[in-house]
Amino acid sequence: MNQRLPVGRTTFWGGVAVLLLVASNLWARPFPARWAVGDFVGYSPKQKDTLRMRVYPNGDVTVQRGDDTKRGSFIGRQQITVDGDTYMLSPEGRGLRRVAVNNHEDQVLFRRAVHGQRVDPGTAKVPAWMVGTFKGYNPYVRGNTLLTIWRDGHIERVQAYSSKPDVDKNDGTYHRGILRVNGRRFRITRLSRGVRLAEVGKPGIAVALRRIG
Repeated sequence: MNQRLPVGRTTFWGGVAVLLLVASNLWARPFPARWAVGDFVGYSPKQKDTLRMRVYPNGDVTVQRGDDTKRGSFIGRQQITVDGDTYMLSPEGRGLRRVAVNNHEDQVLFRRAVHGQRVDPGTAKVPAWMVGTFKGYNPYVRGNTLLTIWRDGHIERVQAYSSKPDVDKNDGTYHRGILRVNGRRFRITRLSRGVRLAEVGKPGIAVALRRIG
């Protein structure tokens, strides 16, 4: 003879089973590395537009481009999937770099958006040809220069030297054709595949950088 459980008890144990299932799914889900959590803004050369990415501590991810928002999640400590595409994340400078797994040329360098800072870029009126990442050899210091310019006018320069193993990382700003980095001013002009930097007041000092992102 089958014994029937009271409806109230059945409902209780059914609720417990659901809670245990949800908890097990959350426990099995990868959590992002601490450096990957927060708000980030970066320019996508492939999409030719600015992206805003938010990474939540629970592994949820949102990527906003204009009024379009796509959602995703972490599938590994440094790997995310967004709208069916998979990306690898790595810490870089004051932010992170996102690289598409199936297309390594699809890269975006995201800068961390400080709390209270305007996240929507474009206020500095940076020309589109100037936005991105550029690299070139600097004969004056005998080392490579890596320059990244965001649409909001923020600049990050990484300078390597032949005389020392370390590199210098400096933040700067753009305003009306002039880059200001580490107390020095450089006039920037457009080249066919990159940009040219000439130090203000020292016309003989110029470096050509080619676009890499």
